[in-house]
Amino acid sequence: MQESFAAGILPYTVYRSRVYILLGKEGRGFSDFGGYTDDLKEKSYTCAAREFSEETLGLFSSDKSIRGRKDGVKHSTNIMNNILLDFVNSNSNSNSNSNSNSNSDNNNSDNNTTNTSNKVNKLIRVVTSPRNGYNMFIVPVNRFLLSDEFRQAYSENENKEYHNRILCTEKVDIWWVDVKQLITVIETFGCTEIEIHGKNRRLFTNFVKTIRDPNCLEFLKYLASRTTGTIDELKELEFEINEICKLF
Repeated sequence: MQESFAAGILPYTVYRSRVYILLGKEGRGFSDFGGYTDDLKEKSYTCAAREFSEETLGLFSSDKSIRGRKDGVKHSTNIMNNILLDFVNSNSNSNSNSNSNSNSDNNNSDNNTTNTSNKVNKLIRVVTSPRNGYNMFIVPVNRFLLSDEFRQAYSENENKEYHNRILCTEKVDIWWVDVKQLITVIETFGCTEIEIHGKNRRLFTNFVKTIRDPNCLEFLKYLASRTTGTIDELKELEFEINEICKLF
């Protein structure tokens, strides 16, 4: 993964036996949750975690008392940053291991670490836009955040005094879409809209260009395939997601 001046998160979860992708709405259309780095030293994964947490108002925090508040944003940012850091490190370790001597007697010494890395690598993917280098992390979350709750939190935040308000909240609404819907958009030539709540909604142009990367399509199809097997296989996916997101 190349470091970039901008990054974001495309969250997904399992709900009622289906994989759903969370999109956020702003003036230019629906998209993932991302933006620019605060400075040249900020890592892509840190930028993505911060932007996601700001734009979702800290509502993915497990602590209900701080959701919709600055403390909730801070908590969500720290947890998501750690999840992505594990992913980045596990990728680095995987690359190092693949180049090392496989005959070493030490290969079986860190099975727990390897299993955790495999789980993270299976359920997280980074897609880099060929247009501008934007890094989009496709990451599981373990909460099916409802649009009504988000809109209420957004409205309350806008009415707070400036020093208490969460800033950089470009998204004014959210909506979950079936992963198969997004796959259809990607595979349909020239498609720049997606059906949300019975109406075709515009997708942000740069977001469309990012999700059309073959790496993104491959991963979304993998997620969709995890829900077409047995009930036990679906429960395994839910368990793996909860294991990654348990700190939330």
